[in-house]
Amino acid sequence: MVTEQVTSGGRATSGAGGSARAQAAYWSRRAEQSHRDYLQAREKAGRWRVGAEGEEAVAQLLGSFPLELAVLHDRLLEPGRSRVNLDHVVVTNAGVFVLDTKSWSGDVSVSDDTLWVHSDSRRYGRNKDLATVGGYADVMAARLRVQVTPLLVLARDHHQGLEPAFVAGVHVVPAQRLREWFLRRPVVMDDIQSGSLFGVCAREFPDATTTTVVSRPAPARGDVSAPPPGHPRRSRAPRATRRPSPRRRPAARRGMPVKVLIVLMCVLLGPPLAMGVGSLVAVAVTAVVARPAPSQPRPTPSHEGSHPTTPPASTRPAHPLTGTSATP
Repeated sequence: MVTEQVTSGGRATSGAGGSARAQAAYWSRRAEQSHRDYLQAREKAGRWRVGAEGEEAVAQLLGSFPLELAVLHDRLLEPGRSRVNLDHVVVTNAGVFVLDTKSWSGDVSVSDDTLWVHSDSRRYGRNKDLATVGGYADVMAARLRVQVTPLLVLARDHHQGLEPAFVAGVHVVPAQRLREWFLRRPVVMDDIQSGSLFGVCAREFPDATTTTVVSRPAPARGDVSAPPPGHPRRSRAPRATRRPSPRRRPAARRGMPVKVLIVLMCVLLGPPLAMGVGSLVAVAVTAVVARPAPSQPRPTPSHEGSHPTTPPASTRPAHPLTGTSATP
């Protein structure tokens, strides 16, 4: 039994517009998801922009120091394997240093061997960032076979009042305090050694912006290249495929069974046939060699104008049947 909804005008409206409303609901969800994706993408872009500005500011500071510093910026840690980059690599007479620049918006403090970032009346431990730059230093040290010192550099203006600290095995230094921090480092190598080591660093850790990375990691969470959860995937039209032409059997294989049969017959019957043929050949050769050559009668020289003389009966050849000499 079908129940119909009747309007005041008396017309049935049950089910009318259902498909259109479903489409409207679908596209509303798509719009909401797209809006959230847009906000997330804009937030990510802003963070990356602030990070790039911080790295540029630190690079400018390092280049302005009246010190013997050889600096590399934005280098690949493991070229051909990952996209992990090193913000700054510094080589001086005091050794090799890897610097990771941070541009956190919240205030920073240090206590209980922990680096804290304060935001929204809460504080968050950032020792994982210290462990990350410490891991960079370990990888570099294994490649260079020298000690590499890790630094976490604070680039934002409101971080510059923090005193340099040593936290969880990593030096935490505000950008404006880098010059005096490097001046306090003891000298461990001469200019020739530091120059040679700088060349090795330049080769081992190439420029991240010009080097092609072979491996490609899986899209990170929130990556713009990965479709968001619940986002309907756009179906692709199937590619037109050409029907493959029937393969022709190679001519070389057509006679393969016959060749195999001939080879098997030669293997099985070869030795007996060879022995039989050899015996026949041996008998024939023996008969030919052992058979005496027939003696030819030597003609008697005759005088001019006379008839040839008849050989005596003793020299005449015997008759093949009677065994007696034949008479003329």
